[in-house]
Amino acid sequence: MIDALPGRDTAMAPHHYTLHAATPAGPAGPPPWQQLPVAAEGTGRDPGTAARLPGLA
Repeated sequence: MIDALPGRDTAMAPHHYTLHAATPAGPAGPPPWQQLPVAAEGTGRDPGTAARLPGLA
């Protein structure tokens, strides 16, 4: 991944993830995503999260 970032020697992952069961219709930005029900959220470091959600494991 770092090779794809010229002039950079580090990368950082988000500290918080939100998973939605669907995607917004039309152009996406924060408001459409914020209106959708949240299926799961957290740090992304819990391996059990994907196992609990069908289609992600």
